[in-house]
Amino acid sequence: MQRRSFWLTTGDRSRWTTSAAPSLARSLAATHWRVHGPFQHREPALNAQRCLFLDELAHFVYAEGFVLDDRAGYPAPHAWLSLDDHVVDFTAAVPDGPPGGSEPPQLIGASEHRAYVGVRFHRDYVLRRTRETGRLTPLIDDWEHAFPLLRCPPADFRHDERGGRA
Repeated sequence: MQRRSFWLTTGDRSRWTTSAAPSLARSLAATHWRVHGPFQHREPALNAQRCLFLDELAHFVYAEGFVLDDRAGYPAPHAWLSLDDHVVDFTAAVPDGPPGGSEPPQLIGASEHRAYVGVRFHRDYVLRRTRETGRLTPLIDDWEHAFPLLRCPPADFRHDERGGRA
């Protein structure tokens, strides 16, 4: 089985605040490959949550919301991980990225064409919701469970910049 290389952005906004960040993201992706195989197309919540649970040292933060690629012209519901306030997207459908294959391209850093807007979730909340539902599914658009985010205060689920609860 051959691994696909990462598609790394090169714009000013793709710089990392720590030199360890790209290697942590690559290591997490390699662990995903060993445990789950390739990342799944059109399954951003599944891919991001699987990686979050594989991150035993809790470096990454799970986020959900929308991604807007100015080349596509419309926002799309999406999920990704965050590390040092940079996007780690294992399901990045990019119009000018590498050719299609057995898995979607991965984006580490930021792209000059993409904007991510969403909520960063506290790890405990993601784990609790997974235990309650028995599945890895989006948290924001959880109509099957009557939108539980609407029934709890933000401090119960939102992750703040300092690595804790909001």
